[in-house]
Amino acid sequence: MNKSKQKSLFAILLIIFLFIVGFLFFGVNYRNNLENNMKDKYANLDKEEAIFNCGLSITSPTKGEEVGGAVGIKIDAVLDNRERETLGCSWTAFEAQIGVVYVKDANGNDISDPTPFGTTEEWMTSSPVNYSTHIDILNNYTGPATVIIDEENPSDEKPSKIISIPINVIE
Repeated sequence: MNKSKQKSLFAILLIIFLFIVGFLFFGVNYRNNLENNMKDKYANLDKEEAIFNCGLSITSPTKGEEVGGAVGIKIDAVLDNRERETLGCSWTAFEAQIGVVYVKDANGNDISDPTPFGTTEEWMTSSPVNYSTHIDILNNYTGPATVIIDEENPSDEKPSKIISIPINVIE
């Protein structure tokens, strides 16, 4: 092979190599940016927006509601994914569970144990399904708090959706 053909082959291989490296770099950065943007999006939700997310409607507690810490917090929701096409998203249910519920104080400290958010109804349906759970407040905490519902996401293909509801825990 003459030197001209060797240089051309080298140039082609170099271009292919750079294209592959660039494609891989873009893919990794795109996924990381998407995940970070989703986290940022849900980290600063407006309190009005926090009660509904991609087909999941929280019916109790309501934003700013005073809840009794001694009796705990009952959390109720309805999952209705019939509008997933219109919304462009849906909330994932897996094994009769739609997520995990956390309750945090104003400083971000856990004031409850993580609790599964499940149903006893038929959950593998296109009809709306009721979900419910009960949360016990730890250490007799009183004051402002946030209920956080983190979507069940067994595949981890997309960032989990999150709903946060500001409440006030009283005695």
